[in-house]
Amino acid sequence: MQDGKIVSGSSDKTIKIWNKDTFECFKTINGQIFYVNCLAIMQDGNIVSGSSDKTIKIWNKDTFECIMTIKGHTYHVTSLAIMQNGNIVSGSSDKTIKIWDKDTFECLKTINGHNFYVNCLAIMQNGNIISGSWDKTIKIWDKDTFECLKTINGHNFYVNCLAIMQNGNIVSGSWDKTIKIWDKDTFECKRQLMVIIHMFIVSGSWDNTIKIWDKDTFECLKTINGHN
Repeated sequence: MQDGKIVSGSSDKTIKIWNKDTFECFKTINGQIFYVNCLAIMQDGNIVSGSSDKTIKIWNKDTFECIMTIKGHTYHVTSLAIMQNGNIVSGSSDKTIKIWDKDTFECLKTINGHNFYVNCLAIMQNGNIISGSWDKTIKIWDKDTFECLKTINGHNFYVNCLAIMQNGNIVSGSWDKTIKIWDKDTFECKRQLMVIIHMFIVSGSWDNTIKIWDKDTFECLKTINGHN
């Protein structure tokens, strides 16, 4: 969150807010009726969650009350991102990407193009949208026209996560057990390696824990329990 708190979502259907220093949970948010698959923070600080119940919910950053439930996807909501203009991007197992107005929460655009689940999203430094799919591809979408500018092939299995490096290059992780670095301009694969940015690595696991890892020694500094 903007004040440094950690927000986590879980298959136990809850969202938890954690103190950034003590890693203690001080708030549990209930409201989704199925798995919480993804989270994002809006420019106004409010929390966005996406769930396997096919909905997107907006939560007030101060009261943690649900202020809006967005419906539109026909299958699990798997990924969320916030565009530079503040609009919300969602990806789903219904194979679509949707753009939602940040104020009215109306769907502005439905993007088709992937042949399987859209599993992850990121926003490039130039504002364009990146999506990763279980169809093994990464796609670049124009931020204004929402046309597909590039389809990146290179992974041999599901693309599961995306991130943007400080230099603008793209990082992708896949079920093929690789992490790939893609040039932001040519979209060619530069290297296969792990990139760690900032002070800590935060990981979530199927064992119901969140772990905080030292970025230099890779030692586990803290194991957070709380999800079921």
